[in-house]
Amino acid sequence: MIQSIPLKKLVPSPRNVRKSSDVLADLQLRADIGARGLLQNLVVRKGKRGKFEVEAGGRRLAALQALAEEGPLSESHEVTCLVIEGEESEVREASLAENFQRLAMNPADEAQAFAAIIEAGATTEDVARRFGLTVRFVEGRLRLASLAPCVFEALAEGTITLDMAKAYGAISDVERQAHVYAELQDAWYQITPDTIRRMVLDATVRGSDPRAVLVGRDAYLTAGGRIERELFDDDASESWIDVALLEDLAHKAMEEAAEKVAIEYGLAWVRADKLMTFGYAQGEVVAALINLTTLLIIGFYLFVEAINRFADPQPVEGWTVIWVAGVALVIDLATAFITHRGAKDSINMKAAFLHNVSDAMASVGVIVAGALILLYELYVADLVITVIIAGYVIWQGVTLLPRTVRLLMGAVPDELEFDRIVAFLENQRGIESVHHVHVWNLGEHHRALETHVVLTSTSLDAI
Repeated sequence: MIQSIPLKKLVPSPRNVRKSSDVLADLQLRADIGARGLLQNLVVRKGKRGKFEVEAGGRRLAALQALAEEGPLSESHEVTCLVIEGEESEVREASLAENFQRLAMNPADEAQAFAAIIEAGATTEDVARRFGLTVRFVEGRLRLASLAPCVFEALAEGTITLDMAKAYGAISDVERQAHVYAELQDAWYQITPDTIRRMVLDATVRGSDPRAVLVGRDAYLTAGGRIERELFDDDASESWIDVALLEDLAHKAMEEAAEKVAIEYGLAWVRADKLMTFGYAQGEVVAALINLTTLLIIGFYLFVEAINRFADPQPVEGWTVIWVAGVALVIDLATAFITHRGAKDSINMKAAFLHNVSDAMASVGVIVAGALILLYELYVADLVITVIIAGYVIWQGVTLLPRTVRLLMGAVPDELEFDRIVAFLENQRGIESVHHVHVWNLGEHHRALETHVVLTSTSLDAI
């Protein structure tokens, strides 16, 4: 018998077969009843002291009582109930039947129903509030309703699962959805939601992609980028459509980050062009190599000339030699003074400085030899001083040449230990492993490191 009973007279029955529930589902039910009232009656049995025990509909009773506590309903609110009688076993059976004989709606039917409500003028926010759902859930069901007809029919018929339908809905391009669906009809392998998602999202990027993490969602959208959301998707699994734009933004972000790191740690970055992709820093070392090679040639030439003069002595005009050597000495000392400051920091300037010093020493030697010839006719002095100067020039050239060659060959800098660099990188937070490690000099003072790094995280802030 159907009877309207005041809410305050209804109490839960210990015979109700539903013992567990779901908090989120209970909140949705409360919102639904608050918006539309009770659409399905309770099943009750008379109890003691005028109370009625709810044998089926315990969740609805709890929702009504919560609404009464919150204020929308009063304790005297009339609730439509079906009053049953019988033995305890019969009552318990009725409770089981009421809970057991249910058929959940097909997701396709849900999607069409939500779409019809929206088309009638309701907003997604309003529908979500009245059903106790999230806006994302409602939008997901609307996306289902807009699937390609062949995909939607397959969902309605049960040919594909809800998860598969969500995978097709990862993009809004219905032609792409229909194409992938047709392509998979003859597939000999097992079709999974991930398989479908990969096929429809071909040529897109996930929100969890390192490039997307670096650029950031807001910056990408501001720049005009497009994002497709899968049904019930989140920021990490959504699809970023404009890959070229994303890569351009990522490149700019890396340049800004590199400039910031360079300023913070005092690092230098290679400024390259299409012809010199490693930059022009090595040009200074090439110049040093030319200087040192010239010094060695001069040194050996002086040594050979000294031997030739010893074998075939030639007359020497003392005063002419002294005046010419004196002028050369002044010029050599001036240029040596100019290059001395840079000799400490540049191998090229050091080679130039040594070149000037060797010339100055040669001038001093010539002056001394000229004086000895004028005073004592000691012609052998010219030979001895020439050999000393030649030996000094050759010694300096041989000393600096190996270092210059190492710089040009890209050897590991002398002050760095390769194994310690690798160990240091592998011990950093956020780095799983490193390989293909290369360390070399860019010029004399700039060190370069190139390596492949396997990260344990996609976030740059975590490294």
